[in-house]
Amino acid sequence: MTDDDPGAGDPGQLRSLARNRDAVLRATSAAVRAVRSATEFDHTAWAGSAADAFAATVPSVLASALVLEAGLQFHETALARYADGVAAIQEEQREALRQLAEAEATIGSERTWLLDLDDQFHRVTALGAGEPGDLADLRQQRTRAEDTAALAERERADVESALEDLRVRRRRLDGAFVEALHDADDANAVVRRAGVAASATDLVALLAAMTPEQVRSYADAHRALVRAAFSGGADAVRRRWDSMGVSDGTTAVQSALLAALPSFFGSLDGVPVEARVAANRHVAVRRIRRLDHERAALVARGRRGEGDLRQRIAQLDAERAYLALVVAGRRRTYLLDIDHSRIIEVLGTPSPATRHVITYVPGTFTNLDAMYGGGVRQVPAYLSRRHQEDAVVFVYKDGRFPGVVEPDGTTTAKGFVIEANDTAFALRSGRQLASFTRGVESDPVLAAARSTAIGHSWGLANVAASEVAGSRYDAVVSLSGAGMPLDWRADPATEYFDYSYNDVLQVLQAPVLDAVWQGVNPRHEPAFEHGPYYRSPADDAADRTPGLAARVEAELGALTSNHLLVASNAPANRPLLQDLDRQVLR
Repeated sequence: MTDDDPGAGDPGQLRSLARNRDAVLRATSAAVRAVRSATEFDHTAWAGSAADAFAATVPSVLASALVLEAGLQFHETALARYADGVAAIQEEQREALRQLAEAEATIGSERTWLLDLDDQFHRVTALGAGEPGDLADLRQQRTRAEDTAALAERERADVESALEDLRVRRRRLDGAFVEALHDADDANAVVRRAGVAASATDLVALLAAMTPEQVRSYADAHRALVRAAFSGGADAVRRRWDSMGVSDGTTAVQSALLAALPSFFGSLDGVPVEARVAANRHVAVRRIRRLDHERAALVARGRRGEGDLRQRIAQLDAERAYLALVVAGRRRTYLLDIDHSRIIEVLGTPSPATRHVITYVPGTFTNLDAMYGGGVRQVPAYLSRRHQEDAVVFVYKDGRFPGVVEPDGTTTAKGFVIEANDTAFALRSGRQLASFTRGVESDPVLAAARSTAIGHSWGLANVAASEVAGSRYDAVVSLSGAGMPLDWRADPATEYFDYSYNDVLQVLQAPVLDAVWQGVNPRHEPAFEHGPYYRSPADDAADRTPGLAARVEAELGALTSNHLLVASNAPANRPLLQDLDRQVLR
């Protein structure tokens, strides 16, 4: 990239390079198998110094082939990820530049109009031109123009901030790509030393034969090679993981790997649920140490920057309290990457009795604090308690949600108005959710269970976008869901349900407005089953409110509170939750 253009580059060319590496990799892998076969011989039929000399050359010959195979694997993976990252940044940059152009055009036109109004105001006041009431009208027009210009300037500032965020993301992406290439060099060096044990399958077998202490030492010294051994997609990872021990437990050697590389294994699709939970306990322990160090440094600063300091300390304390729950096992995390706003909690333990896998995706404004405080856990926790023996429930927050400003996690109304209605944003998030579902389905127990995805508000758009990206569910549930991308099509094999109160989102979805997702909403989509709107105590209270103005105010309040009620475990919401349980999780 350049400092000014985070979208520089051609993802198509990068993907072409990755495909070329993949094609060569397949040929090279076949060659490795051929070399391995060619170097095997019957030691009973050929013995002596000549045979010994030949056998001594086998590791170096095979290692040379493995060096090429490992290097191509790293290049193909790194290029593909880099291309996807550049494409995502370009997509966001195009939208940001469009918004920037609109804001600047508005600012320019309003400033021109303000100059014209100033000229008219001068003629009226200084020259006595105009009619009575013209001054008041000009003042009103000026106020409107100033407000419009000020709003456009705020939007421009927001977009410029977003563009700067893209520059930061691109620098991180470039850095990660360079690091991946360095990892390839490190891995190749180890491959040369490891000889025949350097292929993925052989290395996993080698690790399985080590003691836990040897595994920790080896993984610490050869991180890149261990990561390469567990590459190739969720199904391949699961096969290699299971080859190291029993499928329904974690061996001491596997536990040593989790402790040595917790962030890697705690986020790796294909690793079993319980192993990822164990790895993320190690992640939490390490992060607590980091937080304690940062907090001590902040406290040592005393009163300098007191307001910001107090706010940051409060953030650290909230995060630390959550991590302490993770370490204690009171919160079980399938994914824990707080630096990138990624937390996926899991309720329940996979077992042969598991009949349901439920993925709950919350809505707009879901930030890390929402996960720490547990507000988004209410519906998942209710369902988990009702199905303690036969359900595994995931509470999903993988990355930034609409309306959340990173890295501080504050929320902005722009998210409700723009991002929560943005197809490109949803499709990117949907691809991420689809990747998660593929990882879950690599577990034979979970793959055999009935899969249900529940989306509250924007969360339903995320679920629908994951269907566009290839996910398949037995049931999709909308809790006052926002909508679906235009490319979405109902799957004939999937059951769709909508459970809603009359709320602010339902009003905006009215066909006369079509203000949300271009009218493609669950309440108006024939594939979604639904009954009448549920009634809330706020609805009943509004009906009993005397006086037109007071009643309108109460009704508006009900529209807002109802949108929150549908995602809660409040007693008033129990009839809705009981219907969901009875109809969907039968």
